[in-house]
Amino acid sequence: MPVDRAGGGAKGLKNILERLLKGNPIIIFPGGTRTDDGEIGSAQAGIGLAIIRSWAPVVPVRVWTYNAYGRHRAVPRLATPAVKFGHPSTFCAREKAGTCQRPELRNLYQQATDETMAAIAAMRPFMDRA
Repeated sequence: MPVDRAGGGAKGLKNILERLLKGNPIIIFPGGTRTDDGEIGSAQAGIGLAIIRSWAPVVPVRVWTYNAYGRHRAVPRLATPAVKFGHPSTFCAREKAGTCQRPELRNLYQQATDETMAAIAAMRPFMDRA
């Protein structure tokens, strides 16, 4: 589901939450776009909010397509992409969210975002190959 990065993120976030609360899975690219160097970009605002409010398990996934389709490539080239899946996380901090004041809630959202991004960043391509 595309989310307008130039504005209107609240509407996209609302759609994401509605789908998650109905039990539908979604895929979010928290960095929002491909980067110049193939590394992970900063997470967009709202990711932590979706994680905490939806109570949906988060499965971190890292996709390596930089060699095939870097940010400034108009046409993909023949290369081997890689995809790695992490273990689902349920974020214990969610239980605190119902009793938090707004500033603490923002901290919980940021914590969920940071934990998710750290799990994604920790994955490396082809580590399991001997």
